[in-house]
Amino acid sequence: AFLSGGGYNLFSEYAESFVKNEDEHSEMLARALRQMPYPIGMRELAYAVSVTSANTLSRSIRYERCEDDGCTSAILRQLNEMSFGFSSSVIDCNISKKATYYALRSAFAPVVVNVTPCEDFVTLTVRNDSKKIYNGNIRVAIWNMSGRCMEESSYPVTVYPSESVRVSESNLEKYLSSPKEYYVYYELFTDKSITERGTHLLTEFKRLKLEKPNIKSEILGFGKKYTLKLTAPAPVFAAYVDFAGFDVKMKSNFVDVLPESTTAIEFETDKVTTSIELASAMRIISAYDVGREVN
Repeated sequence: AFLSGGGYNLFSEYAESFVKNEDEHSEMLARALRQMPYPIGMRELAYAVSVTSANTLSRSIRYERCEDDGCTSAILRQLNEMSFGFSSSVIDCNISKKATYYALRSAFAPVVVNVTPCEDFVTLTVRNDSKKIYNGNIRVAIWNMSGRCMEESSYPVTVYPSESVRVSESNLEKYLSSPKEYYVYYELFTDKSITERGTHLLTEFKRLKLEKPNIKSEILGFGKKYTLKLTAPAPVFAAYVDFAGFDVKMKSNFVDVLPESTTAIEFETDKVTTSIELASAMRIISAYDVGREVN
């Protein structure tokens, strides 16, 4: 009920507030969004379903913000059906942030991108809910599942406050006709920094035929503060990192690990440990695990 109907307004206010000031609202969110402990034997399944739920919810909110469709409450009511019962909350019984937390934080950023594939082109909508004019560029590329860039283009983007701007990438019919083999990569950036980067799969998780991820990881740091670096020769979508037995505060999570780049995640543990202990406790799940038994 918290995510449905009029409750969405309350939820969006909380979400936007903890984007700006997590510490002030974290205790309130924990009380409001805490769920019951996982049943015995269901934790692994919950991880996999959480990835699907987080991705769907994030994309739905991006669509509603960029397209002004007005159907957000209906979408969120559907997401809150019993089939999502143990995965739609953002904080678990240990007040640990789940994949959905990081997906929502990204979806409620002041400037976001929504990707809409059509029959022979892709539309990218940039929404600016900040108080300043956004001047930057957007790069869009089509990659195959083996990690090869097929097409790439860049366009200048200017978006006024509380407005949306659409950019269309044409001549993609040959890729959109075989959606299982390709995905869209976008990068919104200025001269100073990258505002947002992300991917849009051209088909659902359950229809993907992905090879088992070959992720290489490196944990750097000491004491309580560490940086996790992830690389992979082929794309790994919706990767979520968990450290069994540790209460970890991560600056980011629920990420895509893409070819020719390194994904870095900064985090802090609740107790002094070593990189060796963290490496043995680390587990990464992703879109590959959806629909499979997670051992």
